[in-house]
Amino acid sequence: MIKVIVTGCFGRMGQEIVKLVGTEGFEDLQIIAGICTSEQVNLPSNFQISQRLEDYIDKADVVIDFSIPTSAIEFAKICAEYKKPFVCGTTGFTLDQEIELKKLAEQTPLFVSYNMSIGVAKFAQILKQASNILAADYDVEILEKHHNKKADAPSGTAKMLAQLIAETRGFELPPSISTDRNHLREKGEIGFASIRGGAIIGEHQVIFAGSTDVITISHQALNRGQFAYGALSVARWLLGKKPGKSYCMEDFIANPL
Repeated sequence: MIKVIVTGCFGRMGQEIVKLVGTEGFEDLQIIAGICTSEQVNLPSNFQISQRLEDYIDKADVVIDFSIPTSAIEFAKICAEYKKPFVCGTTGFTLDQEIELKKLAEQTPLFVSYNMSIGVAKFAQILKQASNILAADYDVEILEKHHNKKADAPSGTAKMLAQLIAETRGFELPPSISTDRNHLREKGEIGFASIRGGAIIGEHQVIFAGSTDVITISHQALNRGQFAYGALSVARWLLGKKPGKSYCMEDFIANPL
């Protein structure tokens, strides 16, 4: 039995993971503890609840994190100290925090993805091919939509897709990405637009706009279960992996179990 700790266990994604563990395809996983805030510590559950990862980390095989950036960094440090695999689905990291995570990956197997959906990972592969084909003949705009509780914009997935396109075109994205469009479009610029409203789970459109036509490639999440499915699949996959690099969905897709 693979013993799992879920940090942010009562958040949107934490709850999805809790529901999926033990169901068909994930019978070999068991949640031994959930880490949450003090306000949530008395909520009912079928596993132990704590505010401290250190209370249960030595009993775990893997930790799955969907929390906030500052907490995720601290959890990653604890996993590095105890040499426990760490799956991180938290978004909104600063550049310095991303660098810190990469350093921690030298000490323990660490997997970081702004989107745990296997479908989005395949969407990214399609997008990479499209970007290579369309090259610099088209302007690129990324439109992303999420629920009204999401704090960061553009979304981590939008940034990930932009990074992929930038790499195929041979240039680097600026460290800080802005949605401010109060300027004339610059050559090679990747534009972003963010919509926040209602209960939208997640939609991403990549628009290739040319002088005579427009090509749009999109992905829409129909439920959060797909992200939980991806996170648990990755958690199983990460067991036995060696430290030394920060693993991502591209690694998982290229070499699945």
